[in-house]
Amino acid sequence: MTYEKFRREVKRVLEATAVPLTWNQIKARSTTLKQKAPYHVFVQKLQGDIGLVRLKPKTARGERRTRTVWALRRWFEDGRFRELLPEKVRLTILSSKKDHAIAANEHWELKRIFPLPAGSDGLKPWDVVEAEVEAFFPEVDRRPESIKIRGDGLGLRLLQRIEDGEERLRVAEKVAETGEFLHTDAWRGKTLGVTKPRFRCFYFYDSRCQFFCDQSVCVGHDLEVEAGGEGGGKREGGEEGEGEEGEGAGERGEGDRESVEIKGDKVFFVLEAVERKGGEFVWEKERVEWRIKSVISLTDPRQQRLFLN
Repeated sequence: MTYEKFRREVKRVLEATAVPLTWNQIKARSTTLKQKAPYHVFVQKLQGDIGLVRLKPKTARGERRTRTVWALRRWFEDGRFRELLPEKVRLTILSSKKDHAIAANEHWELKRIFPLPAGSDGLKPWDVVEAEVEAFFPEVDRRPESIKIRGDGLGLRLLQRIEDGEERLRVAEKVAETGEFLHTDAWRGKTLGVTKPRFRCFYFYDSRCQFFCDQSVCVGHDLEVEAGGEGGGKREGGEEGEGEEGEGAGERGEGDRESVEIKGDKVFFVLEAVERKGGEFVWEKERVEWRIKSVISLTDPRQQRLFLN
């Protein structure tokens, strides 16, 4: 099934029932949706295209947690089904700034959480946190991935930190996407992305990065690297500066691009759409500009290396 047919059918079922449904309930109401689980890339596209929201509704204490339901964002914005919105979310931090962080939720969807507690040491990449939600669809930031959390620090709890290199790589590969969103406006409303440059086909210079994504039509990208962007340093994809620790480049000093090196053989770029002046939505423009928020650099512990004496 093509994406367009998938999009039309999912939207038809949700609008016809006008209530949140599980994937099995959506399939039961369709004659064309047969797959056991939906294609992950298709689901990612639906977030921007039709305003798809996936969540596990909150339950009373002691009740068994329910299955994930699919809904439309505009339902919640109209004041419907707000009792289903979770009070807390569990997130794995991928990039952290002074006032916000980019993280992956339990569905491997990218989320932007704000504000971060003032005066704290802040979050670090690979922290796993539980955050108390103040507004699931905040009016002050209507980008589809943004969530406003309780800002006094009391609603943010560190659960654990991912130290294992193989687990870090698993998370990065789960959230990584093809570079399609850099070449098409099909992902309408999308403002966050994680993608892998072609192996060794990237170069950092000044405050920018040149790289090739995995799309066959790609003739190269030249993107700004955000100041304090947890990544960078002049670097052409080679062996120089690589290490074995498998640490994310984002942990090596905020605001000093030149001191950060690409340490591993697996590189991922965390990207964000550039905000436009005047408060206009980025997806109302024909061409969306992207910038690199941070770089994740990991060494694959599963890859056997041959050492010659």
